[in-house]
Amino acid sequence: RRDIFNIQRILFLVLFCGVSLVCYSDNSVIVGLFRLTPCLDNPSEYCISMNKDTVLDTGYETLCVPSKIQEKGKIYKIVQIAAKGFTNCCFIKDLVIEEGIKSVGNLAFNGCSVLRSVSFPSTVSSLGECIFYNCPELKTIEVNETNPNFDSREQCNAVIRTSDDAIELGCAGTIFPKSVSQISRLAFCGCAGLVSLSIPEWIEIIEDYAFSDCFRLEKISLPENCTLQLGQSVFDDCCSLTSFYLPAGEIFFSQNPFTNCENLSSFTVSPSNKYYRTNKENNALISIEDSVLFAGCYNTTIGSD
Repeated sequence: RRDIFNIQRILFLVLFCGVSLVCYSDNSVIVGLFRLTPCLDNPSEYCISMNKDTVLDTGYETLCVPSKIQEKGKIYKIVQIAAKGFTNCCFIKDLVIEEGIKSVGNLAFNGCSVLRSVSFPSTVSSLGECIFYNCPELKTIEVNETNPNFDSREQCNAVIRTSDDAIELGCAGTIFPKSVSQISRLAFCGCAGLVSLSIPEWIEIIEDYAFSDCFRLEKISLPENCTLQLGQSVFDDCCSLTSFYLPAGEIFFSQNPFTNCENLSSFTVSPSNKYYRTNKENNALISIEDSVLFAGCYNTTIGSD
């Protein structure tokens, strides 16, 4: 009986789209819950966002983003989810993106504070940056298994680029499959539910800003004796991070990964690490080869060592 009630709630969200139609000067229209704007490259197709004037009962927890809406004899074909289109939609717990949607814009679901699961269709081929920024409850991500561009293999709760086995989009519930060797730029940006991070030994590349703005991240564990390349500002603005341990291994930084980590106060480096050491106060990372201070903290002191 509960399943039937949940289905009715989903159907309400989809069918409510046909209740009203309002036109705007930018050629966008309001149809029930949604605002539809013609795509710049093809005005016969539409970009969808939430109608911010709609007041919803908080009981409607599952949102289906439709790829087609019919209103007064006209069919609106929807292929894009707008950048910031569903920002702060705090009633959404489960998100289903229908078949036919091709792209999702930057920060599309930013601040959806109770969102816990999302399902991507086979038609999605383009994902913007930081789609689920500050969605602390998100732990389940699924991709339709027939999608030719992305997958969520082994129930990993991530979007993986099939072409190069790289994590394109992750969440606090992400598990790193052994077939994945790379974490893409901004993949976990704003992942507010991430408190502890353990990178497995088979990850070889972490791109720029991959874990930026993970403001609850307190602990980072890198594997011993691995080969790992970290990009610029990988942990930018991780303000809950207070210490960092650098193990031995072939671990290389292209630039300081700890920019704007305002509470980071200490470093520890394995005695077996051939490339980096700390200063006497243990509040800076120094390159052994040229004695250049590579990464510091708010309390770093510049000394003779």
